[in-house]
Amino acid sequence: MGPRRRPDPLPAALLLVGALLGGCHDPVRACEDEGGEWIEDACWPGLSERACPAGTSPRVGAGGCVPVGHGATRACPHGFEAAADGWGCAPVYATGCQPGFKPVLGEAGCVRIDDCQRAFPPAAATIFVDDDYSAAEVDATHFASLQAAVAAAPAGAHLAIERGVYEGVLVLERPMTLEGRCAAGTLLGDLMAGWSVVVEAGVSAGLSHVSFGNYAGGIQVREGGSLDASHLYLGQVGSLGLAAFGPGAVLRAREVVIQDTLPGSDGSDGIPVLARGGGTVSLSEGWIHGYYQGAGVAFEAGSRVTFERVIAERGFPGGSGTRALAMLADAGGRIEARTSLFRQSGQAGFHLDGEGTLLLAEEVIVHDLAELPSGTARGRVLEVYDGAEAQISGFTFRSGGDVAVLVSKGRAFLDTGVIRGATTAGGVVETNAGAAVTAGGELGLTDVALLEQAADAVVALGPSVLVAREILAHRTHIATGEARGIGLAVMDGATGRVEDYTVWEAGWVGVQTAGAGSRLEAERLGVIGTRPVSETQRGLGLLVHDAGTLLLSESRVRGTDGLGLTVGHESGGVSTGGAAGVEHSILEDNTVGLNTQGIVALEVVEGLPAQLPPDRLLVSEDTLFRENLVRIASERVVLPSPPSFSP
Repeated sequence: MGPRRRPDPLPAALLLVGALLGGCHDPVRACEDEGGEWIEDACWPGLSERACPAGTSPRVGAGGCVPVGHGATRACPHGFEAAADGWGCAPVYATGCQPGFKPVLGEAGCVRIDDCQRAFPPAAATIFVDDDYSAAEVDATHFASLQAAVAAAPAGAHLAIERGVYEGVLVLERPMTLEGRCAAGTLLGDLMAGWSVVVEAGVSAGLSHVSFGNYAGGIQVREGGSLDASHLYLGQVGSLGLAAFGPGAVLRAREVVIQDTLPGSDGSDGIPVLARGGGTVSLSEGWIHGYYQGAGVAFEAGSRVTFERVIAERGFPGGSGTRALAMLADAGGRIEARTSLFRQSGQAGFHLDGEGTLLLAEEVIVHDLAELPSGTARGRVLEVYDGAEAQISGFTFRSGGDVAVLVSKGRAFLDTGVIRGATTAGGVVETNAGAAVTAGGELGLTDVALLEQAADAVVALGPSVLVAREILAHRTHIATGEARGIGLAVMDGATGRVEDYTVWEAGWVGVQTAGAGSRLEAERLGVIGTRPVSETQRGLGLLVHDAGTLLLSESRVRGTDGLGLTVGHESGGVSTGGAAGVEHSILEDNTVGLNTQGIVALEVVEGLPAQLPPDRLLVSEDTLFRENLVRIASERVVLPSPPSFSP
């Protein structure tokens, strides 16, 4: 509902009398029907008085509890289900699968990697390969050597490969299809070569129902070539699994299992899926387990890696600075993920770096990130740097470490999600911040719940831009060594615009704006139940200092165990100011409603000017104070330590 200016009491009273006498308009009921609250003969934006259940949020102007985030405003897709704690989605899949089986999203039990009982050879087969053929059985269409069969096969041939072990690099120079009887018993590869299968430039081919392993190389498609691959198993593959190199190289894979992709002797690579130099690799219904650099990697402009209904898990570092990321794009590469699960990545989830680099993700879950012992790991779900861009819709992030989402000199737009801090077995919250934007980056958040962060829910550090709407920041904490616990911070020259943003039970400060050039415009902001740190560090609902600016409208600050709105700071004889304007808002049930320090002066005005004057707290006449122990005070406060995030 659009909050209304407080009407003149007399007309409101007359309307109420008319309604009681049988008139056609009841303003109280009309107000409540639109999510408002009738207070002192006027309709104000409502705010739930009760604790909201998991998956919902109190919100100014809604009156009651409203759904928020993944699994609430949008149902979990097939393969996911509502999380047990009510926040976000959780994957449905099996763990501990035995050899020959794999997990599949949406299946509670393990599924066979391949159907070894299917009809074979296929009716389309024109060449037959069996390493058990005797010399007398070999002819123009029957071969004991797969290499010999490939070399002799004409364009368009369909090779049926019986169970067996077939060594040697397969170089496909003409269009053909290779089909094994069953991935569980048909093994390809050359233990001494870098690749097992190479599709040459301009060649289109098919490959299915075979396996690779024992440190053999994987599959490479070269410039202009294409390969359709399905029902493959790659186990302990050396260096690279599926790769497309060069413009127009395309590798389309489905129902493929890639386990333990190992790094080279120098510690590099160890990448299950790689696109480089303009190549494209897509993987659907796949399972990736065990890798060193990144489960899916796209380098250079025009390169693309796409995951759909993929489970990627268990990344660990190799050497030469490898980070074991879920997906990585660099130098203009593009990665996409749809309805996929990423868990136990060694250091981070998605990493993007460089102008033109792009991530498109929809319905993804990232959790159980592992902090590495080197001390350089950060446990971040999303990193966006130096001109890269991320667009994510429908997500559940559960992480530990530094900050779940970090945008530095890049752009990220996230909607319909849950970002939840990880906790130790002892219940200690590990994640320091939910989302942060720094160094000229841009961050957009819509319909996101940020829960249990150890220091901050959302941070913008200048000269960055933050735009957020329909947000819940619930239960920020004081991290070990971090005197913070803030629901929203806009600092050091950053600008922010928020609407329908609720900070519920912040650990110390609900909202902080500080630093020259920092400006936060907040409409329908709700700050509820901000907690104190100690007897000397009182809860601060809203805090403006060091030349920061806050413009607050149609908002409510309720239940702060301390100071509702503080502007300015004074310590050691040094006084810093700030500018704040409050209109059409309610400050209620706080220990202190308004608090000014040092050089800041308080003025009551009819309406806010277009430009707020420095070192002033302007409060409009239609701002309501109710049930505060003290309406106005001038108390000194202890400031939170400043946040910082390094790439």
